Amino acid sequence: MAKWDEYGLKAGTSARDEVLIKDSDTNTNKRITVGDIQEFANDKMLEKENATLNTEAKTLIGAINEVDAKNDALEKDKKAIEAALENEKNERTAADTKEKSERQAEIDVERKRINNVYTNKLVSLDEVALVTEEGFFVDALAVKELNSKLTNTNTNLAKANTVLENRKPIFIDSTSTESVTFDTTNFLKSGITYAFVVAVNSNLNSGTYAQEITCKLNDAIIGKNGNYYILTSIFSGKCSKGDRIHITSYKNGGNWSGWGTRCIFIPLS
Repeated sequence: MAKWDEYGLKAGTSARDEVLIKDSDTNTNKRITVGDIQEFANDKMLEKENATLNTEAKTLIGAINEVDAKNDALEKDKKAIEAALENEKNERTAADTKEKSERQAEIDVERKRINNVYTNKLVSLDEVALVTEEGFFVDALAVKELNSKLTNTNTNLAKANTVLENRKPIFIDSTSTESVTFDTTNFLKSGITYAFVVAVNSNLNSGTYAQEITCKLNDAIIGKNGNYYILTSIFSGKCSKGDRIHITSYKNGGNWSGWGTRCIFIPLS
């Protein structure tokens, strides 16, 4: 029989490939396929429970599915907020369009009246003072009044657009590892209170180790999450421009294999 290192090496594997193992029941060498080994490993992953998981499901596959479901719920909430803001914007646009249409109808009626009384128009303030009934055209004053109304409409539209702009949620992402600081001076607006949600996905390269994630608003701790090597940590609170949100981490060994942080800021006032 050839020595072990004299056998050729195969590039890649197939479920039909065979390897040599020692049968613990008979204490003899036997053949087994790679596919059988894969099936055995998959069954163990589905059945083995780990009490240290901070999820309701205690199997690895169940815990992963549970974390994915929570992430899906966050995404659903985000889309609901965006849809609500878009709906509010559409309602405001429809109201503005209706107001403009009504104003245009008033202007059209006014123009028709002006055309009907053009030959009897009043060209001086003295003539205006003698008027005792409706229906006379005053060119300069009518234009001034109309211009004033249009200016007020444009001002109201500008204010409405400013309100809509200030209600948009702000999304800030970071791929920094171990720690990240969000300085709201760089992206929030003055005079507005925001609700914020911070989502941190952090992974260590082995289940042998554990980690802990801490979130601070300025110098105050608002939450911690930890004691597992794969974490999805969610923190929330209120802030305004100038506040700083700090995310820090601790691990008892291993290396980071993945890290991502997202901050969502939703205007409240």
